[in-house]
Amino acid sequence: AFAIVRTEVLCVSTASTIVKLASLAPSQQQSFFELVGMKLGPPDAGGSMSCAVRAAAAECMTRLAVPGLALGQDGTIMQEPFQLFQLLEGAPGPESQALRELIQALVGQRGLLQLPLWLQTLKEIVLALPPKAQAQGKSEGAPIKRSNSQEGGEEQDAHDDGAAMADPKPEQAASTARYRAPRSATKIFAVSCVQLLLSLANPDDASHFQLEMPSTPSQEILPAGKQQQQQGRLVHHLDTLIGLAAHASSSEEASLASAGLKLMLLIIERFRCTRDVQGQEDSESCPLLLLQFEAQITTCIRHNMRSETNPATLRLALELLRDVITARACNSTQRLITLLMQPLGGTAFEPDPLFSESASTRTFVFRLRCACEILDSDLEEHTMTPHLRDLGRWTEHALRDSAVLLAGLPLASIKTYQPVCFSLADYKAVQPCFREALATLLRGACALCAAAAGTVSETPGSRRGSTTTSAPPDLIELALGLVVLALGDKSVQPSVADMKVHLRVIRQMFLHAAVAGTGEAGSVISIRYFLDLLGRVWHSVFKVPSRCSALLPELLELIHAISGAIWRTAREAKSREAASGPSAATAAASADQRPWVEGLQGDSEESRDARATVGAYALHIVAAALRSPAICADSTRTSQALEVLVLWLADSLPKSFESSDAAMGGRTLKDGAADPEEDEIVAAALQGEGGPEGHSDVTSKGHCPWLWLLFESPFPIDLMKSQAAVTLKHWRTVCGILSSKPQAGGIVSHQLPFLALIANKLSKSLIGSLEDASRHLSDPDERSIVYTFALQVPAMSSMCSILQKATVMRNDAQIHFDGNLKAMVNKCLTDFKQVFLMGLQHQNAKVVQTTVSSMQNLLQTPACMLLSPLVMPSLVLALARQPSTLPASAIESAWGVISAMLAGSQAPELVEAS
Repeated sequence: AFAIVRTEVLCVSTASTIVKLASLAPSQQQSFFELVGMKLGPPDAGGSMSCAVRAAAAECMTRLAVPGLALGQDGTIMQEPFQLFQLLEGAPGPESQALRELIQALVGQRGLLQLPLWLQTLKEIVLALPPKAQAQGKSEGAPIKRSNSQEGGEEQDAHDDGAAMADPKPEQAASTARYRAPRSATKIFAVSCVQLLLSLANPDDASHFQLEMPSTPSQEILPAGKQQQQQGRLVHHLDTLIGLAAHASSSEEASLASAGLKLMLLIIERFRCTRDVQGQEDSESCPLLLLQFEAQITTCIRHNMRSETNPATLRLALELLRDVITARACNSTQRLITLLMQPLGGTAFEPDPLFSESASTRTFVFRLRCACEILDSDLEEHTMTPHLRDLGRWTEHALRDSAVLLAGLPLASIKTYQPVCFSLADYKAVQPCFREALATLLRGACALCAAAAGTVSETPGSRRGSTTTSAPPDLIELALGLVVLALGDKSVQPSVADMKVHLRVIRQMFLHAAVAGTGEAGSVISIRYFLDLLGRVWHSVFKVPSRCSALLPELLELIHAISGAIWRTAREAKSREAASGPSAATAAASADQRPWVEGLQGDSEESRDARATVGAYALHIVAAALRSPAICADSTRTSQALEVLVLWLADSLPKSFESSDAAMGGRTLKDGAADPEEDEIVAAALQGEGGPEGHSDVTSKGHCPWLWLLFESPFPIDLMKSQAAVTLKHWRTVCGILSSKPQAGGIVSHQLPFLALIANKLSKSLIGSLEDASRHLSDPDERSIVYTFALQVPAMSSMCSILQKATVMRNDAQIHFDGNLKAMVNKCLTDFKQVFLMGLQHQNAKVVQTTVSSMQNLLQTPACMLLSPLVMPSLVLALARQPSTLPASAIESAWGVISAMLAGSQAPELVEAS
């Protein structure tokens, strides 16, 4: 007998290999499937009595099902999967494992194709219902056929908890005489199969997770084919899925309840965006479909949040409560929040006497995490308002306990500490719990600060709320201290998500302290502490290439918030001092002891050094951001980078000019000497060195590193191609800063070279694009020329403004025009004249029109009238040439340019450039 069993096992095991190696016809494959599947059937239908043979048959069919080989649908196993679960009931270990793998393989291969069949089978297992006679049609996905007696019973509630105990009907007595209710282990496995079935569908597949909107009332009655197609969609079985999850989670057995809660969590995740569009005209205003099942979902939550619930199951119930609230899948949000916050209303942590203290600590910390995530979600602000005090108190306690646990101190060193959320005996056991919860607790601290400030938005310049309450100083100090601890811990590599939270904490705590001013919360972050923390971010994030590339948007947002707070608060401080004078406390405090914003705004040497350090951080972050394709593709991030550039350039450029004692250059170019190369001049200007014909100290004592970005970064020419509106807006601001009114005549000598170099860089780009007038321009080339002309106009306007000021101040002894400076201006004007000459002679009508429009925009500025001798001859020549080379659309604009020039004021005296 043993030899016969072994031989049969060997024969069954070789079936999968033969099918894979041999090129068999479908009919021959079907015979193999029927032969192997017969071994898993009932004994009266040829099923094997040996568990070893059944295990081998299950393994064989699993190997055939996993690669996707169709097993047919005419076999007994394919028609009645319930028999596999019946075998599973009494199967020993190896056979049980083989049957489980086979069922999972069949669900993975055919679950969605035979959705009604599998859901009905799994429902009968989970609800412990007697099996019903099933017969599947020939076509795949055909509806299940039932007898008349079975159809009459379909109308009863299939999810009734008492259905399993109901007496069978007389006509079903014979078929259910041998029925035995499945064990809990089988039910748990069936629930996991339902979860597998739900996870097979793509979350973005609208056919499974969205209802179709009927266009006419007549479509409410669908034909048989359409009804059959809808039965293959998960959204039309949502009631069954929720019923199974609710039934399983209501079990008194912890493992089955946990399986039901996991299934319910997956249902909420997949159907959180599904709207009930039936009979509605606007799908956006339709309620969520999950709201129809609010009673079942909330009952599931409440049942598993009882005091006697297993801690692991209770944590799943808390997770479900959090997801239901954040997904807005319930109308009674306040009731669920009250249920969540009830244990947090006490003043002391009380462990559950039914379970260990460490388990109670993990559950309590997880409850606090859920509350923090709800507070940090996009729900309405008033949702958590009644519980903010309790949540803030326990968040502070948890952060303090986390600091002690994560500091890496031995137990003997903290025996004098009195923990709030854990017992010292569980010091090692609860460390992973607090480490895992740290990021969420820090998010909660940020949300508490935002709520205390009366606003959720923390960006500079955003609308503030009417409330001026500040967060507890200890909360700010603890949050920042834990971030420093996490950044300096070399034994743990935090994830990118955790690092984003750390940078957000730094940003928001800085801003909260800045808003608090000189109060208790504002004085927590001194200028020394601020610089130390920025230095830690610099070394732990920016100087690590992998972290820098992943966290560059967050670094940019941090430096943008800091820069905005500095200059915004500086304006407010100046207005206050102008009205009442500096406060005594501010005047008496040293730079190191002042709040970080005030410490950066002072005029002392310490404040200037601190501001220079922050400016250096900002320069590197902005330079990296402008080279990042992801940043440049995002208009918001690009605007943040350029705003930081503008703020620091406006602060550092005038001061760098004022600190220079001598004008640019030391010697004059000889007549006939060749013009210095533009690239060499740019490098010399940026590095504080002289040009090829002389030396210059224009930047040696007053070097402004932010000018480097105007020459060596994608701003403005390359950035104009992806973010035209944002780039042009900030470019005009930059040109205005470069041409700002000088406080001393010598500064004009410093402004001119940079403006001349910038304008010449734009002219060089245009000359290269317009060089071949007969070349056909593609749309991107055409747009590039138009964009560059748009950049050229404010640059030339600013340079003309400085030239006009230089003309007025020509008798100022501080003004020095050396050979290098004159060569720069001369080259700039010559290339500018060449650009407009080439633009008017180009065959592209859009280019000609843009050239004429640029002339008109320039000559509308009084300071730019000195450019008339450069641009008007080429324009008059183009108008007088016969036949005319100007397009009809540009001729009228060209005469408008001449009229504007004649009507303008008399041009100021042009500074000699040679």
